[in-house]
Amino acid sequence: MLKNRKDFPLILLAALNVVLIIGSALLTEWALQAPLYVSVPMGLVVGFGIVFIYLTNYQCISHYHIHTPYFKGRRANDLFSLLNSLSLGVPQTMYHIHHLFHHKGNNDRRDPQTNSTVDFASSYRFSKDPNVEEEFWSFTLKSVFRSEITPLYKEGVRQRRRAQIHLEFVVLFALWALLIFVSWKNFVFFYLPLWLIGQVLNYAENYLEHHGATHTSRLNDSVSCYSPFYNWIWFNNGYHQEHHYKARVHWSQLPEVRPLMLDETQRRTVPHCHLWNLPWIRKNEASVGGSKHPSNT
Repeated sequence: MLKNRKDFPLILLAALNVVLIIGSALLTEWALQAPLYVSVPMGLVVGFGIVFIYLTNYQCISHYHIHTPYFKGRRANDLFSLLNSLSLGVPQTMYHIHHLFHHKGNNDRRDPQTNSTVDFASSYRFSKDPNVEEEFWSFTLKSVFRSEITPLYKEGVRQRRRAQIHLEFVVLFALWALLIFVSWKNFVFFYLPLWLIGQVLNYAENYLEHHGATHTSRLNDSVSCYSPFYNWIWFNNGYHQEHHYKARVHWSQLPEVRPLMLDETQRRTVPHCHLWNLPWIRKNEASVGGSKHPSNT
């Protein structure tokens, strides 16, 4: 059923997050009565795990399923989308549509005629100056509250995916109802804060994967990072320029696309991880290429 066995860990992570979410709700009352030296470390470990998988889901699990579906049959892929909607806290098909607009626009600037962008997640979409990126903290903290559901839903209807979208909303609402029934305290004070943190971190990562790149160039519209550890733990997410250039290449084969890229002095790359593309770390560098830091090889 699987197209590529290397995708199995990604599917397991999606399922694990659902287990952690439901399990934490079931254990809430026990945790509230347990000694602090037991409940606090356990809560921190579980909370970190959930947030990490949220971020991994956006950047890897959900992301790669969009471009290279994990299963051979459509029904199996739709079933995974249902599972991953629970894990992600967002209907997978809605995110699918949102992400394809991201690839179509590539963090584009606002069109002078429409005063809008093709990419719903563009860092220029709500900037004060149409030619200057929105400030990092403003973008990451506000973006989750700017979700534009209506145009995404209309596009889903146009693509004849309405039934799948409705089903994903139903199972997601059912999960939320279950969590509230089991422990409203967990839902309000644990699940929702972790979900919001995951959303904020996802938008931060999106910003850093394109900050300083040139959206009009297919060879320089994204930022890559070649740290072996970063790409091992995050399923080659560092090969972001390579992914935008060849989006349908399986994540395990993205390193093979690297030789097709421009020299690293002519495009944006960072060492270690995408955090090294934070604006205040690289504020003195040119917006295209000219990296002061050699990339990890």
